[in-house]
Amino acid sequence: MAQGFPRFCPRCGAATVPSQRLCARCGLDLAPWLPQQAPQPSSQPGFQQPSQPGFQQPSQPGFQQPSQPGFQSPPQVDFDATWSQPAPDQQPFAQPPYAGYNAPPSAPVQAPRKSRGMLRLVIVLLLLLAVLGGAGYLALHFLDVANSTQPAITASSINSTVTYAGVTMSILKVEQSQRFLDDPNSATDGMVRVHLQADNKTTVPMNLTYSTIATLSLPGGKVLTPTYVKGNIGVAPGATQASIVDFAVPTDTKVNRLVLELGSANEAQVAVPLTAGANLTQYAPKTTNLNGTFQYLGLNWSLVNAITQFSIDGKQATKGMH
Repeated sequence: MAQGFPRFCPRCGAATVPSQRLCARCGLDLAPWLPQQAPQPSSQPGFQQPSQPGFQQPSQPGFQQPSQPGFQSPPQVDFDATWSQPAPDQQPFAQPPYAGYNAPPSAPVQAPRKSRGMLRLVIVLLLLLAVLGGAGYLALHFLDVANSTQPAITASSINSTVTYAGVTMSILKVEQSQRFLDDPNSATDGMVRVHLQADNKTTVPMNLTYSTIATLSLPGGKVLTPTYVKGNIGVAPGATQASIVDFAVPTDTKVNRLVLELGSANEAQVAVPLTAGANLTQYAPKTTNLNGTFQYLGLNWSLVNAITQFSIDGKQATKGMH
């Protein structure tokens, strides 16, 4: 049966207290009866060896606890050491030796399969992004090259002349293309460009705002307004000015079926077919011979003729008055 610390001195019978090393009366060494403290194990993260009164941890040569991150040593089996009466040649209450204990080898920690799968997924995504980025770069490159090339332009000479607000207007030529690079508002499915020349032979300056006085009629009656105008608005007396006016017209529309109209919504409009040799005599001034006389302020007056026209210097006739 296990023996504890004696309540009385074995030599003189004096009373003792726990953990007393010497008898207060006779000086007997009480160390053999003191409970043995187990040696402290090496420090490991997350593990603390519990203390067991009356038990001494045997030393084990050749054994060393492996250090593993995140691993805790299994709990020690609690048991009571059996104390026997010491032999004459042995130290009292010495702990008997016992066979050494070897801990079973721990299994190697394998990497989680989930992390490997995530790594493969990340690699695949990176490769996909690289391929898409390269394809996008090439597409933008070829698109930029295509946008910087002017498609073929078909030109048709017109050389028609009419008068608007006293200014001689010449429609020189018409160009048709899928788009015009110098037109910031150009469509990509068809454009028509009209080249105009204004010759101001009057004595008054003129402002020609083509964005409001120029329209284009398509087959079927649809009317288009300009998408882009290049040219100065003001034309000084005696000056000549060239301008271009662009319209968004599908490429499958024939130019000779288009009609350019000059004049705002409240003015008498002049319609010019965009074909060479168009008949524009209806817009020329008309002279009517008159035969009549009258008296005014004591003078005799004779009516010789009357001229009808769509405009005078700096002024276009009002709609419905021609």
